[in-house]
Amino acid sequence: MPGQWGTILLTDGSVNNTINYATIKNATVGILNEAAPTASGPSLTLTNTQIYNASAVGLLNRFTSVDASNTVINNCGQFSMLVQLGGIYNFTHCTFTNYWTQSFRDTPAVFLDNTLQTQETLLVGDLAQANFTNCIVYGNQGEEIGFNQDTDANFNFKFTNSQIRFDDVFGDFIGEPLYDFTNVNLYQDIIRGEEPDFLLPTENMLQVGEDTAGNGFGLQSAANAVPTDIIGTNRTLSPDIGAYESIILPE
Repeated sequence: MPGQWGTILLTDGSVNNTINYATIKNATVGILNEAAPTASGPSLTLTNTQIYNASAVGLLNRFTSVDASNTVINNCGQFSMLVQLGGIYNFTHCTFTNYWTQSFRDTPAVFLDNTLQTQETLLVGDLAQANFTNCIVYGNQGEEIGFNQDTDANFNFKFTNSQIRFDDVFGDFIGEPLYDFTNVNLYQDIIRGEEPDFLLPTENMLQVGEDTAGNGFGLQSAANAVPTDIIGTNRTLSPDIGAYESIILPE
């Protein structure tokens, strides 16, 4: 059941945190990372980690720095991954999905924001970079990415060799520059309008079948830096996108 406990909290001044081969589930916020970026490297390195069933947010980042690979986040009451107040982020071979069914959800799986509203003022910080490479961002809603940009600060992001669910059936986002999927400075080699072929996403089984749209679609140089998937399958030849290499799914 979601919301059984609070969060893993990384406060300002916390550095060089590493979480590897962990399953974090049933929190209010899986990880709340408020450790400010430093020159020594990311405040949090996530590898081979799964975050499920958070009643609010799976991974919440506020003006911090994160490197994540082979990370899966799913089934969260609001956002699977939320960035506030900018920061520095690199996500490689990650699967950010949201198939939450326990209440109404009108928030995307992944949301990038360079502001934070407090009771007294609106804080603004630079989103220096947010790179998504060989990733899947999907869910049971039509639009699973979202942005809020304050032009007083930098807002830099890029999706590369990734799959995104963003249907925009009613054309609400036509003309919005952050959602211009033809802009190669923001989106390069993107899959839209095709299914990921997950095993049982509502039950946090995010393995993909051989019919997945991302089969062999991964950027090879990024896959070489993460040569095995979250369960140890080699991906150095014709890599798939997301945290899992494709398999033959049971009937």
